[in-house]
Amino acid sequence: MEVIAYFLLGHFLAALLLYLNHRFIFHGKLGNTKLLRRWRKVHTMHHKYDYMKQWKKYALIPWWGWISLSAVCCITGYYTNMFFGIGLFSYLFSYEVTHYYLHKYPKKDYLGEFHFHHHRKDTKKNFATFWIFFDRIFGTHSRNEGTK
Repeated sequence: MEVIAYFLLGHFLAALLLYLNHRFIFHGKLGNTKLLRRWRKVHTMHHKYDYMKQWKKYALIPWWGWISLSAVCCITGYYTNMFFGIGLFSYLFSYEVTHYYLHKYPKKDYLGEFHFHHHRKDTKKNFATFWIFFDRIFGTHSRNEGTK
């Protein structure tokens, strides 16, 4: 039971951190700081080329990013609990796969509409990729009707 608890804690902590990053760095004032400006610019390009031919260039985590994130998850797991680190990585991996498919194969299902709404209707709403309860908790959820 403890293994599952650590795994879920890592998974949902990573989801929360990516939500906060997306909201306050990629779309907020924190992204204007000198240290984070370049990172935010990549995300701005991701929105510019969101469903166009060049989307892969700005939507996917590069190989060096995967190495860095994997190292962070391993080090965190080593110093806390291995299953906590695996939980962190599980969210990062599931985020990347989901985000890839949301752009490569846009659909009119709930999640596809949710993501499309963030890109094309209101960039100040719908920051989560698939754990949308974070948007509901923090008041950034927007209804999806009529987004496509």
